[in-house]
Amino acid sequence: RAGKDESGRNFERDSHEAVQISELGMVGSEDWALRNQDTLGEENVRARALLLQLEAHNDAVLAMDEGRLRHPLPLSIAAGAWGENVLLKGTDSEGRPLDAAAICIGDILEATRGSLRLEVTCPRRPCCKVDQQFGQTWRGAGVRAHTARNGMAGFFCRVLKPGRLAAGDELQVVQRRR
Repeated sequence: RAGKDESGRNFERDSHEAVQISELGMVGSEDWALRNQDTLGEENVRARALLLQLEAHNDAVLAMDEGRLRHPLPLSIAAGAWGENVLLKGTDSEGRPLDAAAICIGDILEATRGSLRLEVTCPRRPCCKVDQQFGQTWRGAGVRAHTARNGMAGFFCRVLKPGRLAAGDELQVVQRRR
């Protein structure tokens, strides 16, 4: 489990520690939402309450052709490396690794334990910090461009119903709006 502290720095939480999710995101890391509400508007901030990344995307990035990158990729990508609040792993209803093809904008996700309910609102558009951290190659040849082209930069969710989330909890698509 990963998140951001009050200063916006990434941090990892104990993987067994449950976290409370409010309408503005992970309790203790809502600072971004509060700072940006006036600039972006309350609706836009709430639509980006949580950033989720998929473990399969990390694996796909590590498997990409490094020939065009200035620096090699790391051997593994730690939870929180993308700035995500939650790293998901698992399979879709047909047993395939959960990836961008299995998630649609408008999907309603629900935790199998507890009350947490989320709506997928938009894909993440990665910034240059992704290239700074992975491969140090900019423009169309870098990791940022690769993940943006392939939908592997994660996705934002609106919190429809606050709740708790802990390691091992499952999120299931309970409604597909589109």
